[in-house]
Amino acid sequence: MWKQINNQTDIDNLLTEYFGFHDSCICSVEYKSGAKVDEKGSMHGISEDCALVVRFDSQMPSFHKQPDKKTLELKFIGLRRMNLIGHQDNYFCNIQSCYLSFYSGYIVWSDDNCFDLENYHDTALLEEPMSTFVVADRLEWQFA
Repeated sequence: MWKQINNQTDIDNLLTEYFGFHDSCICSVEYKSGAKVDEKGSMHGISEDCALVVRFDSQMPSFHKQPDKKTLELKFIGLRRMNLIGHQDNYFCNIQSCYLSFYSGYIVWSDDNCFDLENYHDTALLEEPMSTFVVADRLEWQFA
């Protein structure tokens, strides 16, 4: 069952449930734009349907004897932007802690707890370390 993030208490509860994303990693992402071409060849795009589901695994639930909380899914609805980082030469894929907050009416998640909303683009295209981040209208989550 999907739980909605509506306020800071909801954010705090998610971070508590998933140990602040400590020792977690992104396993997969699924993107749906909401756009389509109909049978007559007309293009349709509904931004509210634009969504991203990010699936995480974590070691922490096993350490705390809660294996049913190992895999978490975040569903970003009304996706505005994503910056997805894959392989980095000098960095491991694990997340130590995350950034999750409301900003100007949007929800923002990053795999870097020091994520700077005002200066996220102040690095060269492939300068390491790089951060994954997502900006969306709404966020829901569930354990898979």
